[in-house]
Amino acid sequence: MELINALGTSLLSPRRVRAAAALGLLALGGAAPALAAITHRVTIQPIQVRRNDGTGAANAGRLLWEGYADKIWDQAGIDVEFLSWRTLDKTAFLSVDDLAEFTALTRGVGNQQNANANVINMYFVNSQYADPGEVVYGRAWPGANGIVISDPTFAFAGGVGRLDTLAHEIGHNLGLPHAGGALRLMADGNVRSIPGALGDIFPNGARMDQLIAGEITTAQASAFSIAVPTPGSLAMLGLSGLIAVRRRRG
Repeated sequence: MELINALGTSLLSPRRVRAAAALGLLALGGAAPALAAITHRVTIQPIQVRRNDGTGAANAGRLLWEGYADKIWDQAGIDVEFLSWRTLDKTAFLSVDDLAEFTALTRGVGNQQNANANVINMYFVNSQYADPGEVVYGRAWPGANGIVISDPTFAFAGGVGRLDTLAHEIGHNLGLPHAGGALRLMADGNVRSIPGALGDIFPNGARMDQLIAGEITTAQASAFSIAVPTPGSLAMLGLSGLIAVRRRRG
């Protein structure tokens, strides 16, 4: 159930450096594995909520499942980057009890938000308000900044976790509503098929967490989705530099 009912990274992430290097090898006649064409980046600021005294942190293991988010959003050519952790020592927000608290946490001044408005702030708490008999794993503002993930996300399926919940909530901030079909990333959590391993995610295995063309277009157009140089252009820049070095050495 979701709420739809100063950028600190280098332009070249390690993932994109590997992609550029692989394409550079191809340009030099070498071999490289097939890679998705990454054209955009979404950057996430993870914020761990703790008690006032700094103890009792939510998401104690600091799990982000970045590899799962990357594989899912590869379908849209979007690379998901997580910045270094921040902590928020406010006991009152460990349990988000109603919409007013959700709003105060995600939009209140001084809650460790990233200064860059294009960075998505993702908070981790113990629990969130829910209808009787339901568990809320994540909430997000539709088409706006702010995500809250609760601890049951990480305890799901005996500790395996709901491995696609973070990617799902990112989709809401990028402007995507809920969708039908159990194999769709944006299906409501009550009907979505939840992967148990990376191999379950599209295009492999059970082909879970699919995005359709319209969702990809919307996600890429979001203000949080920043266009980046393609690996091909980076590889050509690297190759040009390599040729220049060789000429100087010659």
